[in-house]
Amino acid sequence: MIKKQQLIFPVIILLVAVLAAGCSENKTIKPQAGAIIYGDLVPEQAGTNASAKSGGLQITVTGDGKGISQAILAIAELHCTNETGDASISSEGLSTTVDFSTPVAINNGQFSFNLARDANEKILVEGNFTSPTEATAVVTISATVTVAPAEADYEGTFSCDYGTMSWSGIAQ
Repeated sequence: MIKKQQLIFPVIILLVAVLAAGCSENKTIKPQAGAIIYGDLVPEQAGTNASAKSGGLQITVTGDGKGISQAILAIAELHCTNETGDASISSEGLSTTVDFSTPVAINNGQFSFNLARDANEKILVEGNFTSPTEATAVVTISATVTVAPAEADYEGTFSCDYGTMSWSGIAQ
């Protein structure tokens, strides 16, 4: 004969398992339609031979909330030294605005796009929405630079790895 306590324990375990499975359902965060999300860029991981001090990123969510229609990026104080250390370049910064002719898709709250202005640079933004009005991302920046100033000892092309910057934005 089965005791009452021996029967209740497995029933409780089964009930807890069913409730836990229902609570752990993966609910995709849907961005707020038309939201303009802005936040500061903060250096996260240094590049191998270059650095960026700070910046900001703004993204605009499409009217249906399914994509990103625009991204605006500004980065301050860029510095890069070639592999041998005999040449370097510095810039007060860069800024770019990209209106995506085909919006960047937001899939399961995640997005990824490149803001490069030409084939010599990579500005990769990979992120996700943490709420309908908030998002985070990692921005990876690199470029190939040609140096040929009139009175320089160095002339040539070298790569600049600026590392990554973290971004956390909130709807404005």
